[in-house]
Amino acid sequence: MKLTATLLAATVLCSAGAAEAAGFRFDGGGTVVTETDTFAITGRASFEFPIAPTFYVAPEGEVQFGLFGDEGNLETDRIFGGFARAGWKLGAVDLHARAGYQSIQFEIDTPGGDIEFDDGDFAWGVGGTYWFSDDWGLRGDYTRSQGIDQVGVTASYRF
Repeated sequence: MKLTATLLAATVLCSAGAAEAAGFRFDGGGTVVTETDTFAITGRASFEFPIAPTFYVAPEGEVQFGLFGDEGNLETDRIFGGFARAGWKLGAVDLHARAGYQSIQFEIDTPGGDIEFDDGDFAWGVGGTYWFSDDWGLRGDYTRSQGIDQVGVTASYRF
C-alpha cells in the first residue's frame, strides 16, 4: 500500500511539472526610475521552469539604459540585474515576485564635467503579466533597490 501511494504521489508530482513546458521569455519596454525621474529602455530574458500547473520559477537577467532625465543634473545611466523570479499563473494573468542583485550607474552633470558612480545591492520586486495569447503579453513591474523605486511596463514574448 505504501509503495502504491508513493508511486501515485510521484506520478502526480511529475505530471504537474509537465503541465506546461519550460521555455524562454523575453520582455522589452520602458522603466521610470522615480528618484532621478529618468526614463530607461528595459530588456529582460528569463527561462521559466514549471514546478506545478500554476507555479513556476525562473532565473532572470535585466538591462536598462537611461535615455533622458528630468531631475536637473542627476540621471540614471544604466542598470544591470540578476534575479530569481517566482510566478503564479491565474488564467490569462501571471503574478510574480522577484529578488536578486542590481548594479545602478548614475551620472551627475557638473560645471567641471560629468561624474559617474555606480553601486550594487539587493533588489526585490513584484508585478504581473496579462497574456493576450499563448505567446504575447503585457508586463507591469515595481522594483526597489538601494532606496530607488523603478516602475516599468514591457511587452512579453515567450516560446
